[in-house]
Amino acid sequence: MSTQRPKTVSTAKESFRASAVSADSRSEVISHSDSDEEWEPGNEDKPASDVTIYNYYNMGPAFGKKFPLPYIRLMIAQVVKEKLANKTYNQLEALKWIREVADDINIKMKGRGSSPRFKHVVNVMLYQQTGAGCFYGARAIWDELSDDYHPKQLSTLATGAYDGEVRIWDLANRISSRNFVAHDGFVRGIVYTQNAARIFTVGDDKTIKVWKAEAPEVGEDEVPVNTILSKFGLHGISHNRKDNKFATCGEVCAIWDESHNDPLKTLKWGVDTLHTISYNPVETSILACCASDRSIILYDQREAQPLRKVVLTMKSNKLAWNPMEAFNFTVANEDCNLYTFDTRKLQTPLKVHFDHVSAVTDVDYSPTGKEFVSASYDKTIRIYNAHHSHSRDIYHTKRMQHVVCVAWSLDNRYVFSGSDEMNVRMWKANASEKLGVIRPRERVNFNYQEALKQKYAAHPQIKRIARHRQVPRHVLNAQNKMRTVKEKEQVKEANVRKHTKKSKKVPYVSEKKKHVLKEEV
Repeated sequence: MSTQRPKTVSTAKESFRASAVSADSRSEVISHSDSDEEWEPGNEDKPASDVTIYNYYNMGPAFGKKFPLPYIRLMIAQVVKEKLANKTYNQLEALKWIREVADDINIKMKGRGSSPRFKHVVNVMLYQQTGAGCFYGARAIWDELSDDYHPKQLSTLATGAYDGEVRIWDLANRISSRNFVAHDGFVRGIVYTQNAARIFTVGDDKTIKVWKAEAPEVGEDEVPVNTILSKFGLHGISHNRKDNKFATCGEVCAIWDESHNDPLKTLKWGVDTLHTISYNPVETSILACCASDRSIILYDQREAQPLRKVVLTMKSNKLAWNPMEAFNFTVANEDCNLYTFDTRKLQTPLKVHFDHVSAVTDVDYSPTGKEFVSASYDKTIRIYNAHHSHSRDIYHTKRMQHVVCVAWSLDNRYVFSGSDEMNVRMWKANASEKLGVIRPRERVNFNYQEALKQKYAAHPQIKRIARHRQVPRHVLNAQNKMRTVKEKEQVKEANVRKHTKKSKKVPYVSEKKKHVLKEEV
């Protein structure tokens, strides 16, 4: 017999309080006879049958074989007391906690894993794991080295290759809409201007070339709007988000203006080469470089000298600023890790991000600033939560080789990667996300599944399923080897401390401080 749940907060509270009082007194004679009338919890004038109560709380008739009806009703009263203690519920929340009563009763009686919703979330996690996968995009013809997305068009991506070719991609149709040879040698960097009217490229031929963002007319040749000759080698370029200035790096850090062919100023701090540069998207006068002497240097385009420098144990390959937290940035390092720093305290990184087994080559943040994607020489890309040490997802294919660059789309739905086997790949930022139009009922179901996942996130079985990923054999072997090496180092340190005199104690060094050598101002 179907039953009707309480429709108002007052009715639900009064009925459940009555149930609690009657169960606590234990003096009431509980009827086991069937009743055709509608029953609600706490309505003692209408005795309920076993089947009615089982159906109402989604327990099933087999539940009563182990637990008698009086004990079930007593547990219901205790659970409801906990729900109502020092809390107020609006009309929408009333039905929510009433539906959760069955879960709490199952947990109290049979343990955490017996809840129907727990079993539901396990099935959801397993389904999402089996349905996860990458979304293939367009393919390039030559090895892809650098990329940049259009600041105003979500479906446009520009890439540069090792042979000097630049391609503009139509992501919606997964085709190359435009291509031209920009440089003799590698294309070291490619950026759009802040108004998306021009494209700036730098290459090994020591030139900065400016191109129109729009394709030329039919029959018109691809020629640069302007060509700037540099005195130094160029390894990277970054454009200011708010004005017409851009910066290049090589032997020095140079600040340029779009309307001039000479740099406005040159900044140097006694290093041989700067191989990557990036403007802060929020504090647009601040920029940072990674140098060949394992240092990370901060600059201010308004100042005549560099600001600060921090030196790590190994060289950093790429740097990305958090678009929502203006003072935080993340660097991709040669030691298989990524480091998130706060510019206000460079002595210690905020977080060390592990899991890669080879040098990390590139990193890029999502538009929300909550996650970032990294590319590695181990032929995988990983997605991290900005405040977690371990990745939440890993993408790889059999054909994909060393990944040299990645980018996160501005709509926060896709990730792009370029690798050595001459392909540009397009991945879903959430592997189990459904593509295409989502109906309202589907959206409600997805939100419900996410709420269940968050509710049971701390359960060991859910944790294991959420963390488990299939990885290539070479990555698995490298992980096991790195784990063994780390365990041996820990044992060695413990033995040294154990057999050292108390007057010469060996200090404990945290994982964060191990990789930072010094900071210079």
